[in-house]
Order: sequence, then structure tokens, then C-alpha cells
Amino acid sequence: MTHVVLLLTQLLPLGWLYADPPPDAVTPVVRAAVLPVDPINERWVSPPAPSAEYARKQVNKGVGVQVLTSRLHDEKIHPAREYPKVGVARLWTLTYEYRLLTPAGPSVLYLDRAVLVVDR
Repeated sequence: MTHVVLLLTQLLPLGWLYADPPPDAVTPVVRAAVLPVDPINERWVSPPAPSAEYARKQVNKGVGVQVLTSRLHDEKIHPAREYPKVGVARLWTLTYEYRLLTPAGPSVLYLDRAVLVVDR
């Protein structure tokens, strides 16, 4: 999988992370301080899965596709490392699983999201 880092003069607002992914494959950069934290797990709260409409359009342009379920399939926070034009950041990857009903029968779709989290 190829990630394109969005070059920024300033960090993106948090709402951008919680919307459906943009059509071009960019990786948002956010500050760790603005991410909501679950007080029980003491971990960042995962963004919701991209909308069912977004998932439908990824298969057969959405024609005759129904989304049955969606869930967070995998989540990883990678160790901090240097990223060009960003500095030291941690890559937060999330994989969502969608169970679909298509004209060809049942299928499973996996959608990935990635976020670079900086501590500055």
C-alpha cells in the first residue's frame, strides 16, 4: 500500500479525520494533543468507519450493492520515526471491514485509513 503524505503549512483540523476519506490518497497529519482519548483504555478514540455510502461506491460504483455490516478490523500505532516535511511522527493505521451483498453474491471489503500523529 502506498501512502502519500499531505504537505502542510499547518496541521489539519480534527474534523477532517472524522469525515469520509478524500478521493485522492492523502495521509492527514494531526497533533496528538487534539485527538480524543478514551479515559478507560487511555488510547486515542478511533475515527468512525467511512460511511456505508462511501464503501458502496468502492464496489461496482455502488450499483446494486448493500452494506450489511461494518466494523474496525485492525488498528496499529507504529513507533515514532522521521517523516520528510513532517518531522518525527507515529503512523496510526486503521483497517475497517465491510460485509457487502453485491449482484455477484456476498463479499467482504477492507478499507484502510492512515494518520500521521505528531507530538509537537
